[in-house]
Amino acid sequence: MNENGLLSFLTEIPSFINVQFPVDYPLLAALYSDVDCRMAGHVWYRKSSSSADLNLAADWIEEAGFERSFSPDEVFVATWDGVGYFEERSDKVGIESALPFRPAGRSVCRQK
Repeated sequence: MNENGLLSFLTEIPSFINVQFPVDYPLLAALYSDVDCRMAGHVWYRKSSSSADLNLAADWIEEAGFERSFSPDEVFVATWDGVGYFEERSDKVGIESALPFRPAGRSVCRQK
């Protein structure tokens, strides 16, 4: 999980990159913003198997047009809580959360 809203696999992305997608490595662009946590906010992540999170993910799967027969048993929750933006700006902060999950072999990421 990277500070700037990217959930990357196989490589770390330590700073904001302004490139056209797709890139040469697998990632989910859950937030994709020039986040800066030096003055405000935190980035949190957790795995969850709580019924509330699993039901939310299952609802999102159905809303996205996937069959409801898919039922996740675990989700990864990423939250950018009160984060600022480049360069150490904290006058506008926000919160974003994402639940990535994998229905039918496809990665899905939904923000709330």
